[in-house]
Order: sequence, then C-alpha cells, then structure tokens
Amino acid sequence: MQHTLLLFLTVFILSACSSLNDSNENSSYQDLLPENDGEYAAYSIVNDEDEVRELMSKLSAPEYRHVTNYQTDEVENPDEVYFSELEASGVPEYFIFDNSSLIFKTNDEEEFFSYLDDLSEN
Repeated sequence: MQHTLLLFLTVFILSACSSLNDSNENSSYQDLLPENDGEYAAYSIVNDEDEVRELMSKLSAPEYRHVTNYQTDEVENPDEVYFSELEASGVPEYFIFDNSSLIFKTNDEEEFFSYLDDLSEN
C-alpha cells in the first residue's frame, strides 16, 4: 500500500511539474512510451485540477497495472498541450500508446477507460 501511494504521489508531482513547463518545442510523447510489449502509456488533458486528481487516482488502481506510464495535464485549450505533436482537438482529450505509437484517441473519458479495460483482457 505504501509503495502504491508513493508511486502515485511521485507521478502526480512529476505531472504537475511538467504542466509548469512553458516550452512545448522539445516535448515528445515518445518519452512516455513503455519499453515492453503488453504495457501501455496514457496521456490526458483535462479542464481542472479535480479531474487531474481523479484520473491519476483511477490510473494508479491495480486493474490498470498494464498502464505503466501516465500523465495528466490541466489545460484550458488544446494549444496548451504539453506534447504539441499530438495535435489535440479539444479539452478534454485522452491518448493511449503502446510501446511504439499512439493507438487510441478520444474526447470521452468512458471510452478511454473502456479501451484500457479491453487492453487488460488481452
């Protein structure tokens, strides 16, 4: 339990710090990609801090252990996305990656978690 809490807090602090970065020029989602087959990464952009906390809490749950890297950022418009190469079309928006590329994109949180659930069954 302590390790899970420590992991959650570390990821939360790192994602909060990354939101403070003003320069998107050198930011690549490639840094999020997991190294191994069967592991996934998720990136989400949402409207407020409460949504950031909620998503981080959900993604740190045991049923999403196949999501080894995740980041959630609070932005007001898609032009503020940390990984500008993703070309977000709105807020909120959710992205899922395998170990080589973007595999799923949606603006619906329910679809996002449904897709992650499907991945855990494979």
